Amino acid sequence: MVYIAGWLLSYWGAMLWYMGLRSKLVFLPALLYVTIVIVIRYSGTDTFGIYEQLLGQLLRGEQSLFLSGWEPAFVAVSEIFLHITQSEVWSVRAIGLLFMATLTLFYMRADKTEQKVFFLYLFPAFVYQLGMNTIRFGLAFAFILLGWQALRRGKFWAYVVLSLTATLFHYSAAVIALLLFLLEINLKRPAVVVGATVFLVGLLLLAVSRQEYLEAKLFLYADYASPSVWSGLSRSFAVTTILFGFIMPFDVRRMKVATLLLMLTLLGQGLALFSYAGLRILDILAASTPLVLLRWLDRNGLAPSKAFWLGLALAGIASCFFLYRNFLSDYDGQLTGTLTPFLPYRTVFNYNP
Repeated sequence: MVYIAGWLLSYWGAMLWYMGLRSKLVFLPALLYVTIVIVIRYSGTDTFGIYEQLLGQLLRGEQSLFLSGWEPAFVAVSEIFLHITQSEVWSVRAIGLLFMATLTLFYMRADKTEQKVFFLYLFPAFVYQLGMNTIRFGLAFAFILLGWQALRRGKFWAYVVLSLTATLFHYSAAVIALLLFLLEINLKRPAVVVGATVFLVGLLLLAVSRQEYLEAKLFLYADYASPSVWSGLSRSFAVTTILFGFIMPFDVRRMKVATLLLMLTLLGQGLALFSYAGLRILDILAASTPLVLLRWLDRNGLAPSKAFWLGLALAGIASCFFLYRNFLSDYDGQLTGTLTPFLPYRTVFNYNP
């Protein structure tokens, strides 16, 4: 019920907004509630098994291949919180608080289009996973959102800097940044060419400096099978639903963009049949698809249609349903074996594995 209450608050705020109460305050109860859930929780599949264990090693000055390859911005933030709290447990919670603070900053600066994509889809579909489990990607995605927001306001260099920052929190953020870069390519604009070059050079330097770690991750994903043949279908469904709304009203230009994203989704789903890497691709596409589509509409001087917003809303609701089903299937860690499953929800005050 803890997670459902957050979703209900989210959709209550959305309903008030559509009824005409256009103040950003209507969504603040949902943001505050979820922040509390994230900060005091002792739930999240990787909370204890990965993040607290590795931050504990970082606190004790121990080293490992995994730690040495971790994204430098995430390590830096972790070290700051470890210095302040002297606790890997509370440092993980502080990272969750930083994630929610960054999302709140994005929302408070958002225009009407950004508000709608946030409360109809991004917040309900991703906030629990990114704030409580995949916290490195969570911080990266929060900075990608700020970069996308800057890009929509014509601040290209702010986008470049924020995209690089996001990649330093999680390497996979580079994929989202590159998808957005593809929409900006214009050889007649020197700033775009230079910005893209700076970004690509930064990625190359990062890849060279983390070569051993990245190779180890690739081998790990190659040997790591998906939990089942059905894995990833929820993300594929979300992307397909959003794309279906996007192509209405139908025209050839919309179909080209939608077809490209659909092909990438099918590739990810096919890969997910035998490798965990496919699931990571689908997660990235599910998070980035509305950002890419809205930026394409901006670039072509078009407004999002009612069908697009309906598709986004349906994808958000379906994502909540599938996510809660996954929480239930792993009740008490029966599927993953984790000591900190999402259900039953536990707080840091009454549970210590």
